[in-house]
Amino acid sequence: MYETAQISRSHHAFKFSFVVALLISSLTFLDVAVAQTTNTLGLKILNEKVPAGGMLQMKLTVTEPKPILKGNQRLNFSSTFLGAPAGIHLDSPKGDVSGVMVVGNGTSQMFFSSPLSSFGTNLDYPILTMAMPVLSTAAVGKKVTLALDAVNSSWLDPSSTAYPLELKSGVLTVGGSISVSNIVPGSGVVPAGTPITITGVGFQPDVVVNVNNATVSSLQFVSSTQIKITLSTAVEMESRRVRVKKPTTNETVTYYSYQRTAEVGESTHALVASSYPLFPHTRWTQAFLKPVASGTKFSALALQNTRATGVTITLNLLSGTGSVLASKTVNLPGRSKIVRDMKEFFSGAKTGTEIRITCPVAIQVLGMLGDDASRIVLPVAPSATR
Repeated sequence: MYETAQISRSHHAFKFSFVVALLISSLTFLDVAVAQTTNTLGLKILNEKVPAGGMLQMKLTVTEPKPILKGNQRLNFSSTFLGAPAGIHLDSPKGDVSGVMVVGNGTSQMFFSSPLSSFGTNLDYPILTMAMPVLSTAAVGKKVTLALDAVNSSWLDPSSTAYPLELKSGVLTVGGSISVSNIVPGSGVVPAGTPITITGVGFQPDVVVNVNNATVSSLQFVSSTQIKITLSTAVEMESRRVRVKKPTTNETVTYYSYQRTAEVGESTHALVASSYPLFPHTRWTQAFLKPVASGTKFSALALQNTRATGVTITLNLLSGTGSVLASKTVNLPGRSKIVRDMKEFFSGAKTGTEIRITCPVAIQVLGMLGDDASRIVLPVAPSATR
């Protein structure tokens, strides 16, 4: 009897211990699962409807704020009725994100870096917008998938650990009647009463414009492709949501503003010519970049002037000891940019030399480190000193 009771108690103790262990294991599993779920980075391209002859502004958003350090993403949008990108913009709350979009036929590969990891932490603005014209020959009802390529995709957290990803592609449908193509000025503080020009298609005299966190004090209908507005207070236009509404049908188009610039000429280096620089907010009156030239690797330089008036930029090629080897000036018109292989500026630019960029007014500067073999082009931040 005693032995039987002992065995029974031991059996119950074993069952209790087993249940507790199983419960602890289950809770641990759930904790891990929850941690993995909450750590997932959700990326989504919004669906759009754009009329033939209008402009698609493709919008990539995060479904939940996450700090992003750097990474890359391929976008696929192969279509016979979409034109080449007319403008691309990255947004981060601290203005620290920079990047390069390598544009191909029906595909684009983005490489980006956010040193302060503020990229991805703002739900009020898409992290990426890309404007592409919808050709006038596009038939109503035609669709094209705006796809996030899961194979060519890497997004790193502040510790350089890859986020688990949840990707959702979008769809463009040809349809509707109104579209916004561009807003000028698209960035900078615009004083109250200063005309802001909105271009697009399908505008009518009774069109309504809403600017997020601002009051439209006047609206002038110029034509079906242009309207002008003024605001009652000074407003920073970059990252500003603008909605244009057609009252008769309540059709509304949403556009996120940024400063689009015209490119001056084109690089003779094919990969540089297909690389679209995405500048951080930092502006420079003096900056330094070190060229790399080794095998298929190369360096390029992008300069952007977002001001309405032109600037003259001086470039100096420096030796390893800082002596000037060669100099040249670049005249950059208002609201324009230039992108070149560093050897197109200076044939003597090579590993071990340095390029000094100076300008009497602050401009945007971005270096690019590319590889013709892999077609990877990374953004490179300039330095303030040698």
